[in-house]
Amino acid sequence: MKRILTRWLWLLALSSSWAAAQGVPLAQDLQADAGRNRHVPVLLFFVSEGCPYCATVENDYLAPMHRGGELTGKAIVRKIDIDQPLPMKDFSGAETTHRDFARRMRSTFTPTLRLYSYRGQELAEAIVGFNTPEFYGGRIAGAIDEARALLQRHSARCRNRPAC
Repeated sequence: MKRILTRWLWLLALSSSWAAAQGVPLAQDLQADAGRNRHVPVLLFFVSEGCPYCATVENDYLAPMHRGGELTGKAIVRKIDIDQPLPMKDFSGAETTHRDFARRMRSTFTPTLRLYSYRGQELAEAIVGFNTPEFYGGRIAGAIDEARALLQRHSARCRNRPAC
């Protein structure tokens, strides 16, 4: 019995580690992330430790969308832990921390989803909090579509203007 329990706990630990590794990547360098494709918005997922709704949003919505390729070419997704002094670079390449960046972006409530351009300009209305689970995925997809359309319009206006 002890051997079975030990194996079961070991498998549970491995699957938990795998699931965590498959989640939304932490933000490290937003300038580099955003610079990879300027026509794709950056979706920032603001979380805090002990936020059960953050875990739900990540595990039930963002991680499956990220893993399943649903966001490939549509949005770059990164996580910001608003309570942690984790080092990162903002959209201009300046050194900061997750905590300071969240404060600067006025994201002190979690979970919050915000979409930005490669320059750090907000592109859609923030999705703050978690309610109506049956519509939440649609809210995320709608915000991404809105941000992408705004970036495409901007790109069309700036096609022949290098300083734009």
